[in-house]
Amino acid sequence: MMRLFYFVIFCSLNMVINLNAEENKLVSDLQAIRKQGGNPNANRGALEKKSLELLKPETAPEGRGRIYSTIVYFYSENGGGSSSEATKSAKYAEEALKYPLDVPTTIDMYAYWGDAVNKLLVKPTLTPVLKEKEFSAARVKLLDIYLAGLKVILDSQTSNAIQEVPAIDKYDYSGSTATKAYKEIIAVHDKQVAERKNIKFQNRLVSAREKFINQCVDLYRVSVDNDAELRTKARSVLAPNYDKVTEEIMDRLSQQVSMHKEKSEAGNKMIDKMRQDGSFSRKKGKAKKIE
Repeated sequence: MMRLFYFVIFCSLNMVINLNAEENKLVSDLQAIRKQGGNPNANRGALEKKSLELLKPETAPEGRGRIYSTIVYFYSENGGGSSSEATKSAKYAEEALKYPLDVPTTIDMYAYWGDAVNKLLVKPTLTPVLKEKEFSAARVKLLDIYLAGLKVILDSQTSNAIQEVPAIDKYDYSGSTATKAYKEIIAVHDKQVAERKNIKFQNRLVSAREKFINQCVDLYRVSVDNDAELRTKARSVLAPNYDKVTEEIMDRLSQQVSMHKEKSEAGNKMIDKMRQDGSFSRKKGKAKKIE
């Protein structure tokens, strides 16, 4: 009976060791792929294929998330390039978010997904002529992405302001590593490292929070008649814990609308003046008032 018990323990440990080895290899392979993807001249189609070949039936959910997010990174980090690359970014970001990811990667996936949707759906409706129906549908999709990402940020945030990143004290110790003094030095060092890492993480969240809020506001700052849609959507995602953030979004929208109105009025006054003195008649085309 005891032999059977030890055999089961041995098998379990062996499985854990093998699993860790496979995970480490996957991480190493994906890091190499991402590094190659950072080259502007990289064949990203080939790298995508190489990444997907790492998917196996036994690949853990965390591994699948790493694979899909790696593809997003090398398609997005150089600007998203063409529409086909933006399509890939959107596809794999959405897929990556179905699996467990750490918070920074999750935020990146929502950001890159949003950038891709903005390129594919929103911007085309703005040129050459604003297509209101298409724009409204694309805007709602994009807003859902940014609000979901903002919720992840808020759930992890403990500070609303950028903090100074503390330095880590150097230590010089030549004695035995078994002494109490050495252990105390290491404990202080580890605490400083952890504090520095957390503050850098929180600073990143503060910046990301700002970006995601601004993205939400920018979608509605021109079409002022749809601000109720923004408020309703924000409340549905952020309530009840972040009602103040919803109000912050609406306040920023109000400020942006006022600024846009002032610029429009100033532009129209300039056009009127040009018409009066005839200065615009020497240029091709006609001056058009800003709505």
